[in-house]
Amino acid sequence: MFRVYAYSKIDNHLFFNQLVGNPYADWFFKYLTYLGDGWFLIFIAIVWMFKNIRESVLLLCSYAIAGGLTAILKNYVFDEARPHFVFDYYHKDIFVKYVDGVEILALNSFPSGHSTTAFVLFSFIAFHLKNPLHQITMSVLAILVAFSRVYLSQHWLNDILAGSLIGLIITTFFHYLFDTKPFLEKMNKSILN
Repeated sequence: MFRVYAYSKIDNHLFFNQLVGNPYADWFFKYLTYLGDGWFLIFIAIVWMFKNIRESVLLLCSYAIAGGLTAILKNYVFDEARPHFVFDYYHKDIFVKYVDGVEILALNSFPSGHSTTAFVLFSFIAFHLKNPLHQITMSVLAILVAFSRVYLSQHWLNDILAGSLIGLIITTFFHYLFDTKPFLEKMNKSILN
């Protein structure tokens, strides 16, 4: 978080862009980023219904609110260009590396929707795991998915920080407001029951 405030967006991006070019890291982040896709979260929510319908509904509600808020902010409130647009149009003298095979977007950068989705999904899962090591694993996954957006030059560092906070705060709110109290008790069962 220190880097976000200590350096400019461009300096932060160039710092992390130095990592691009390692074939293993490029491949890893190119595919890991899909874990922050809304369709992946919906797939997990459907599968989760086999465990507990109520929890699945809470996951989808958390995602709807966090994702909706993120979409409103990025499409109607903030008019932030993504790194590719900024470097191609305003800083042509700066060389930026891109990962082959990744469609690079230009607009609606702040906040990051993939980061929001990743933090909704993986913090939700972490809340339902008992083992602290598994909870830490979910946290690391969320952070890596969010970071993949910077690695792939889809977002700035502050975009993923904001998206991550939105996802984490809303999911935590839903967890403590609804998941820890009697709510939709008739749905507190597997879809198979």
